[in-house]
Amino acid sequence: MTAALTTATDVENLLRSQAPQVLGALVRRYGHFDASEDAVQEALLAASAQWPEQGLPDNPRGWLITVASRRLTDQLRSEEARRRREDALAAQVPPDTFLSQAPSEDELPAQDDTLTLLFLCCHPALSPTSQVALTLRAVGGLTTAEIARAFLVPEPTMAQRISRAKQTIKSSGVSFRMPPEDERADRLDAVLQVLYLIFNEGYTASSGPDLQRRELTEEAIRLAREVHRLLPSDGEVAGLLALMLLTDARRGARSAPDGSLVPLADQDRTLWDQESIRQGIALLTGALAQGEVGQYQVQAAIAAVHGEAKRVEDTDWAQIVGLYEFLEHVAPNPMVTLNRAVAVAMAKGPEAGLEMLQALQADDRLARHYRLDAVRAHLYEMAGDLPAARASYRMAARRTTSLPERRHLEGRAARLADMTVEQLAQRSGATVEFVRRLIEFGVVLGEDSDHPFSVPDIQRVRLARELDESGIPLDAIGKAVASGDLSFGFVDAIFPDAPPLAPKTVRDVAAELRLSLETVTRLYAMWGLAPPQPDDAIREDDAAVFADWSAILPPKRLTQDVFVHGARLLGETARRIADFAFDSFRAHVEAPMLSSDTVLQEVMDTTGAFSQDATASLQRQFAWLVQRQLEHHTTQLVIEYVEAAIESAGGAPSRAASPPAMAFLDLSGYTALTEQLGDEAAAEHATLLAATVQECANLRGGRVVKLLGDGAMLYFAHAGAAVIAGLELVERVDAAGLPPARVGVAAGPIVFREGDCFGRTVNLAARVMDRAQPRQVLVTPEVVESAGSGCSFEDAGAFALKGMAEPVLLSVAKRVTT
Repeated sequence: MTAALTTATDVENLLRSQAPQVLGALVRRYGHFDASEDAVQEALLAASAQWPEQGLPDNPRGWLITVASRRLTDQLRSEEARRRREDALAAQVPPDTFLSQAPSEDELPAQDDTLTLLFLCCHPALSPTSQVALTLRAVGGLTTAEIARAFLVPEPTMAQRISRAKQTIKSSGVSFRMPPEDERADRLDAVLQVLYLIFNEGYTASSGPDLQRRELTEEAIRLAREVHRLLPSDGEVAGLLALMLLTDARRGARSAPDGSLVPLADQDRTLWDQESIRQGIALLTGALAQGEVGQYQVQAAIAAVHGEAKRVEDTDWAQIVGLYEFLEHVAPNPMVTLNRAVAVAMAKGPEAGLEMLQALQADDRLARHYRLDAVRAHLYEMAGDLPAARASYRMAARRTTSLPERRHLEGRAARLADMTVEQLAQRSGATVEFVRRLIEFGVVLGEDSDHPFSVPDIQRVRLARELDESGIPLDAIGKAVASGDLSFGFVDAIFPDAPPLAPKTVRDVAAELRLSLETVTRLYAMWGLAPPQPDDAIREDDAAVFADWSAILPPKRLTQDVFVHGARLLGETARRIADFAFDSFRAHVEAPMLSSDTVLQEVMDTTGAFSQDATASLQRQFAWLVQRQLEHHTTQLVIEYVEAAIESAGGAPSRAASPPAMAFLDLSGYTALTEQLGDEAAAEHATLLAATVQECANLRGGRVVKLLGDGAMLYFAHAGAAVIAGLELVERVDAAGLPPARVGVAAGPIVFREGDCFGRTVNLAARVMDRAQPRQVLVTPEVVESAGSGCSFEDAGAFALKGMAEPVLLSVAKRVTT
């Protein structure tokens, strides 16, 4: 043994390069492709466990062949014993074929069987897609998940294809040798596509922490050179090798020292490998002179145009547009059209490119692919529509599975956050004058500083505006900042990248996505979030989530009502939403397909695609919902901190004769009722409670901030109205046959933020409700002082409330009887 390998990655890279050679050796010696691959996988697992600890063998390939051979013969013997087929196997197969001892070091094959294995995987008995999938698995060493992403199909579908391909090879009885000259052309198209996909996976890894996987690109180039040696007069073989060399020449400039992605326009072209470019252009020139031009030659020609441009400004975009148009004719593909849109934008302007993207949005193969969002973002940025560009960059970042690409896209989005004072005012819902006052107070830094306005500044301005609107004047905020009692620096840490308001209203988003305002409001309610008003600016992440929901509503299949119901389940448990999604899919998609005699494979593919899309969408929505709920609690603490800091500096809230009030309502015993009667009955009770609360709020001029399933949170402009509404709610809930209600009411400054309410008053009302008895309305002293006529109060005593330094004297509200 040699010294131990330095990292697990070293072992992985070595094993990946050795795997196809070991598999080829086993298939040549023993036959049985599927059994050989299983044995090789076991040998690879053993090596990955032993080599990092014990060191690298002197002959790694020989070690793997020996171990795999032993595993294979053990497996075959076990199968013979278990199935009692000794006689049948002995008659069909000579003993020294399957049951021979593992080869000794002297018997190990000297040749590299990778190319023979490559053509075996492209056997004509297999469909083209199975040929490519099996070769990527056996020769390229890609995982099933990586192959599935390359084909844009679900992973279970790809696993089935690979399994069926192995069985086909096994049953064909084909011998392990290079195909005769007259058969090679039939398998060549699949071979070239395999090499192309292996190279692409290596050049831009579809998942994981690394941008590139050099071992894959090098293996693809090595195999392409071998095929070119065998078929030197084939123009497409030469074209593919040229494409790989011209593309790989840019590898050294594609990433920064920290591993981050560097886009083509920003690359240092002096780092490009000029020898690879020279070789690629020479190969392409020779290939183009041989006759018919194919897709790989055209792609190589595009890469050559880039390679010959010394600066990005020297790129002949008009020529590239023409080449992409020809490529679309030769090999139509949505990715080709997407790349042509970029070239058109560079040649004719971003608006022309954006117009081309509209058609691609309707293509199911690309509609939710991150590259479409990334290109759209780039073109929006070129056009100067920075908010739209930032939103698209963020969407692309959420959809890619490559960590380097995600970081790059998030960085592009963050860079576009820098803005002018006018843009800062617009995106925070404030006036320019208000922002300039905050600059004077030092809440945000001025335009002349080295710190440009960015997302945290939006959060600072919004918070200050909401405090001002709640009755805590801007002068008091400024006084607290000037005295050092209040610093808005905590906002930067708490909301480092909190999504700002989009340049659209709730009404705009609903219209764009063809959702009714009622549906949007219902979705917010089902999620347990306070809905914004129709003409309020909507948060960017809210708009993105609504777009997600809209994107997975197939025409004439799943309805909006189905997904509104799903939103309620999402708010309860992730398991329930998953059950609902698949029940809906089966009822609305799978059942109609099966009843119409749709081919079973298409049904399976559709099921897999739905699972993949629904899983990704639900993961994003669940993470978003948790973030929103945590933001609520965090914001509540922030508001309380600001209020305390202002009081410490000598500021005080404006005192109104009748301050606003918050009322919290809760149904006693609702949880036990849910467990007793089940979810459907609980949902009916929640719906009835919501209608009762809304009716009472409308009657008394209140506003329903949130519906919480077994409770509600209401805002009233006057404390008296809150008390009367609370008393009426207790009566109405009883009359409706619901579990008894209890209500807590507190009055004082209330901060509005994104349709929700925050501050000490809000927190206090919730604590007061916790102390109320069933059918009781419990209130604070401020409510007693300002409630006015229409109700009376009885002392209930002093209560220790969570978060309050001193006990609070509470009172029970009662109707005034005449």
